Amino acid sequence: MPVEPWPTVVVGEKEYWEVDGKFRVAKESDPNAQVLILIGTPNGGIANVGPLVQGDPGQHAEIDEEIVITDVLEYEDATPDSMSWTTITPPTEDTPGVYQLNTTYRKGPKGDDGDTVLDPEDYAETPVAGQILAVKGDLSAFELVSPKPITRHVPATINSVPSGNANYTMATISIDAKTHDYRPIVFAHTIRVGTGADVAVDLVCRMGGATDGDIVARCIGLPGVTDRLTIVSALAAGSGDSFDKVTAGNAKNFHLRTERSTGADTYTASNTVTFFQIWAVPV
Repeated sequence: MPVEPWPTVVVGEKEYWEVDGKFRVAKESDPNAQVLILIGTPNGGIANVGPLVQGDPGQHAEIDEEIVITDVLEYEDATPDSMSWTTITPPTEDTPGVYQLNTTYRKGPKGDDGDTVLDPEDYAETPVAGQILAVKGDLSAFELVSPKPITRHVPATINSVPSGNANYTMATISIDAKTHDYRPIVFAHTIRVGTGADVAVDLVCRMGGATDGDIVARCIGLPGVTDRLTIVSALAAGSGDSFDKVTAGNAKNFHLRTERSTGADTYTASNTVTFFQIWAVPV
């Protein structure tokens, strides 16, 4: 017969062990009694826990791989970091529950200032003054390139149109070859006076040849004795992308001309009321 671990007392015809005179433990337990069962260590001994009944295996938990960042904290923010779980799919007897982690994110500390100094020769064997650092076309590295400024050009002189001419070149602007493609944006203005009312004159800017170059800007004139002609660059509908583009390495001449479109009379135009300039805009 096992040794009694504690003294036995009888209360209400039931036997109890009295542990250290402080509390009692029933020798026989009632499975239907909703009470807390305590395990006490025998006097001078070690507690012996009886076997436990193993339950049925439960469903495992599944963790969603996407983490929800609930807040981004600065490194020195006093707000404590926090985490919590959201039940995306509650578990059942047949399927596992799916859970997602919610957490704050804290930025790292500010790094120390670097001491890197860029050397132009790291990017080109022979750097040129005025070049700037740019990303290469294949995005693989940096390189030094010449900037593409917008430049303004005006003629050295403007000639008046003498009477008796149907077509006349009033001025020419020569633009040297550039290291990049550009388009000419033309501005021009004049007042022409006819020798009679039977005349209409266009103001045009031709690129290349003075008489046969492409017209890159035009003002359609009206018939009459006097007409005010103003050019603001605009191309005809359907003009291709390359029509007025000047590619790198090519010098071009631009001619401001008055060209009679209808009528038999001639006309004049004074250089004192004529203005002409071109902006070369990189593309």
